[in-house]
Amino acid sequence: MFLALVAVAVQNPLTAGDFFPMQPGTVWTYESSGDQSGIYDQAIGQAANIGGKTIHPVLTVNNGKILMKTFYEATPSGLYILGQDPEKPFAKPQPVFQFDPKGAKWEFEGASPYESDTQAGMRMTGSSKLVGERDVLGEKRLCLEVKSDTKIGLTSESATTFKQTMVFAKDVGMVSLEQSAQLGRRTTKFKVKLIKFEKAGAFE
Repeated sequence: MFLALVAVAVQNPLTAGDFFPMQPGTVWTYESSGDQSGIYDQAIGQAANIGGKTIHPVLTVNNGKILMKTFYEATPSGLYILGQDPEKPFAKPQPVFQFDPKGAKWEFEGASPYESDTQAGMRMTGSSKLVGERDVLGEKRLCLEVKSDTKIGLTSESATTFKQTMVFAKDVGMVSLEQSAQLGRRTTKFKVKLIKFEKAGAFE
């Protein structure tokens, strides 16, 4: 029996995709507090072609209105954003996190999301680690903690710095986020937590 269990574990190693399920019909409901407050849903939308890949986008929805589409791609070693507009994919996939069961660290440099920022770009450093089982909506789930520092600069004098801590649960996705952002002397902070998770049922 012990040998059989070991064999199953070897055949089914953890991957980044285990912490971000993207099956159609999945719906997450989040509550945010702080400088950004409210309740919103995220759900899997209809597949589209982006950068030559057929991907189901994650829709951010408030009061039935789609606010944003984000195309994610999960590989065994990382979760990446391919873009928001299928007609304008990012030149370089932007990491949400990179994954290794022993822990991972990464650095990333890419284009700024600000259209007027053609020189400063975006710079990110991040780390991820497994933090054991935590209570997620009444169930114990293996969790991954992700920390990142991101600097986006319109100019070197007016850069915006983001610090984030996210927790992802196996077979669920993101369960919490804490972010602080600093633009000059102004600092904003907000938190997000998962309050409902549904795997079944279509979302239009």
